[in-house]
Amino acid sequence: PMSYDVFLVSALEDRDTAKLIARRLRALKFRVWFDQKQEDETFDAKDARDAMNSQSMLVLWSVNAVKSDWVRAASAVGNSRAGALVEAGLD
Repeated sequence: PMSYDVFLVSALEDRDTAKLIARRLRALKFRVWFDQKQEDETFDAKDARDAMNSQSMLVLWSVNAVKSDWVRAASAVGNSRAGALVEAGLD
């Protein structure tokens, strides 16, 4: 399975900002997992596997993210791994 340096987590409403951050990280040669086509709030087995195959998880917190089941589920997975979770506030 592909491994990533960074598993990028954001609310659907914050996708434009997340895209910019993903682009910047990739320019710095990080391998970034970011689902630009995500349409639902279900954090599924494939998402969990990709998260576990990543060195770190970057969660972009915002008013929208706090309300997102997907963001909360993803951050719980990141939080379960010592030293993997990195958090940033957008607002």
